[in-house]
Amino acid sequence: MSNSGVIIKHTTFRDNDEILTIFTPNGKISLVAKGIKSGKRRSLCEVGNWIDFDHVKGRAFNILTEVVLKNGFYNQKSKYPFHIFYLCELLSKFEGENEYEKYIFNLLVDSIGNLSNNPDLSIVFFNLKFIEHEGIMPDFFTCPRCHERLREDIQNVFYGGSIYHNTCADNSNSISVDCIKLMRFIASCSSYTDIKVSNDCLKESIFITCNLIDEFLGLTLKTLLYFK
Repeated sequence: MSNSGVIIKHTTFRDNDEILTIFTPNGKISLVAKGIKSGKRRSLCEVGNWIDFDHVKGRAFNILTEVVLKNGFYNQKSKYPFHIFYLCELLSKFEGENEYEKYIFNLLVDSIGNLSNNPDLSIVFFNLKFIEHEGIMPDFFTCPRCHERLREDIQNVFYGGSIYHNTCADNSNSISVDCIKLMRFIASCSSYTDIKVSNDCLKESIFITCNLIDEFLGLTLKTLLYFK
């Protein structure tokens, strides 16, 4: 097989055909999977599957010819389907088609694999590393208005993609010290590290990091409803 990628989206094309959007180390590719709705390949081509595949050039769309399942992530799908749907929706809306995206591809595969350790932590890790890769990582140490170090003995707030002292921003969401510490820690890590964090802190961190993606990349995701 000459290509490898994770299926991130299905789109109905014709009565028995679908267009598969696949995220590969070289970015996204869209292929027509003929006869997939009733064929044996249906189980091989589920969203979230990591596949090896070949395709040929068609008149209007490239056509999937051969597919081999590399990893179906069955345990993760059975326990954390919405986490996988979130990752796939994010990348399906991310405008990175036909660009070199090996880092994001590896991050996606690792994050799905790590869902079994701590699913919410895997999402926070993916979000932070994703926005860091896109060059929009906020400063978790300094208030952008007064330029002083964020203090842990006073209330800090999240506003417009940045963290401020509460005296420096109005009408904002409060952010806990634990949340700031977690994001500082993840920002300093080069690979996923499983740590003990409260559920409240994880939910808050998901909200903050997804807000950053929405704020800077304009990716409003339906699957975010699961985390609210």
